[in-house]
Amino acid sequence: MWEPGQMTSAQMQDEWFEVHGWAATPPTDVVAQWRATAAAETAHSANDGVVAPPAPADVSTEIGVGLPDALVVPAHPHVDGSAGFGVELIEIDGTQVVVGYTSVDKLVAQLGSSQPWVAMTASDIAATHATRPIVVDPAPGIVHVNWSDERLAALRKVLTDG
Repeated sequence: MWEPGQMTSAQMQDEWFEVHGWAATPPTDVVAQWRATAAAETAHSANDGVVAPPAPADVSTEIGVGLPDALVVPAHPHVDGSAGFGVELIEIDGTQVVVGYTSVDKLVAQLGSSQPWVAMTASDIAATHATRPIVVDPAPGIVHVNWSDERLAALRKVLTDG
């Protein structure tokens, strides 16, 4: 059973495709493992018991306060046949966080034009990643470039040929 600190379903998929190539079709047992991990992640995030450190007295802890109406979030479609997309989380000091940019131009400036992304509202992010902090417009060097033109082309091929 999946536990925090282990690879996420999206990380498992990325690793598998890095080894086998985006054009390869994963075996059904591997896809089943990804789905089971994704389900365990969802169950965990719904009630993981994480206690956030107390906020300073002058900062509101209300979800969405101080966030723009929408953020551009690094993400990519699921390639295991499930609907939707996987938000690409990063790890800072052992904590997985959601990264959002206030414009497509800012995302592209840091991650390149090959980075897949989605626009999400603060409430959408809270609904799917309520237990994770959100870093808006991170300083350069915090988020690493993971996508190239070749990797994006391979993903397109998997999605259209799959």
